[in-house]
Amino acid sequence: MTGAVLALLLAAPAAAYETFSLPNGLQVLLVPDHSVPVVTMGWGVPTGKRQEARGRSGFAHLFEHLTFQGSANVPRGGFDKILERFGTDSNAFTAIDRTYYYARLPAHAWTTALWIDADRLSSLDISSRSLRNQIDVVKEERRQNVDGEAYAPLLSVLVASRSFSNWANAHDTYGSFADLEAARLADARAFFLAHYAPREIRLALVGDFEPAEARAALEKYLGWIPNRSAPAAVVPAGEPARTGG
Repeated sequence: MTGAVLALLLAAPAAAYETFSLPNGLQVLLVPDHSVPVVTMGWGVPTGKRQEARGRSGFAHLFEHLTFQGSANVPRGGFDKILERFGTDSNAFTAIDRTYYYARLPAHAWTTALWIDADRLSSLDISSRSLRNQIDVVKEERRQNVDGEAYAPLLSVLVASRSFSNWANAHDTYGSFADLEAARLADARAFFLAHYAPREIRLALVGDFEPAEARAALEKYLGWIPNRSAPAAVVPAGEPARTGG
């Protein structure tokens, strides 16, 4: 970054923003910016490897894959096909303690992404077929991104496993093949109900929109979705005090 560009960024006024919660507890951050006709919508849940139960390693990442497998009004494979018509940049990722989804698209089309996300959050199609298919996909990702990459086993697996005592911190995000194979349909459905309930979701909207119109759209598409089960369990992520060098 050049000095001139940095100076402009530092001199720019802080963006106005608004925060509020929908009736179901879903928390929203609005940051309007009319400099370009683009809107980015990102949302996530506080669920990553640290929130997985022992014997279910890799489940948060596996479930991220399942959220793209169709819903009541969007067939399997339809999420990307619909958004690609607008030249949308969209994706998702699973980290240590969160799973995050985003879509960056023209300002006139952002409510299409909102409708798609509302459909999968309210009526995700979790089937035996999609679960089996995505278990195989995640296993292949691990082969390519960890097992088949130089230094990846060290950085992705061994450092954490030898640095931490608490299993929540010590296992890797991809999970073991044994745990992935052990995943069952009931487990996936229970995970959805607990971890993807509206009260767990934090959503940010940034770009070329009018706050009042955005708030009305968010309330229309997301505000009615019920919290379907008990809150997700909190997994302790602490570590014992170190006594050695």
